[in-house]
Amino acid sequence: MVHPRAYVHPSVSLGSGTVVLAGAVIQPDTNIGAHAIINTGATLDHDCRIGDFVHLALGVHLAGHVIIEEGAFIGMGSAVIPKVRVGAWTVVGAGAAVVRDLPPYVTAVGVPAKPKKTVS
Repeated sequence: MVHPRAYVHPSVSLGSGTVVLAGAVIQPDTNIGAHAIINTGATLDHDCRIGDFVHLALGVHLAGHVIIEEGAFIGMGSAVIPKVRVGAWTVVGAGAAVVRDLPPYVTAVGVPAKPKKTVS
């Protein structure tokens, strides 16, 4: 489901059950898995890879070639720089700046985002 006030480039692939909410912008050649949430005002630049069950919260900004693995949650207002990978089931706190790869199963917060604990 894509809100009529979202922009999704025709080359974007959306998995089954994925929702794209109002004001979201998804640029060319991005692939989004199944049951993902691209929340209000989120922006995804070109060539991003978003796994199944990912939630990009309000106002998240992903630069080009970002990879968000299965089940990750990227908190409200966070930003991820180009060519960074966020591991599976990782939680990124609100307002974080992700400037280097994050491993799976951690909670990362801050500017720059740093892992603080392991997610079980």
